[in-house]
Amino acid sequence: TATITSTIALAWDLLTQPLPLDYVCTRLTQQDPLEHFFSIIRLRGGLNNNPTAIQVKYIMRKLLVIKSGGVTASLSSNCSLVPSQIFEN
Repeated sequence: TATITSTIALAWDLLTQPLPLDYVCTRLTQQDPLEHFFSIIRLRGGLNNNPTAIQVKYIMRKLLVIKSGGVTASLSSNCSLVPSQIFEN
């Protein structure tokens, strides 16, 4: 209930400020995209479910810098992708 309460409070603040927003996209405030990203990192670690900081550094470099297209969704994922246009604005 703390998450719901804080989401409602955040939405209220954003919708009632001097220049109010028309709507609040709460999907972007959830933890699912972060959990999805970490699951991809764990999958890249092979049999190692707990990669070290150095391994995470190299996996992230491979995912975000070297590989064209960046992070891709797993077919068995329960998370939806966020359109990249949201982050470009």
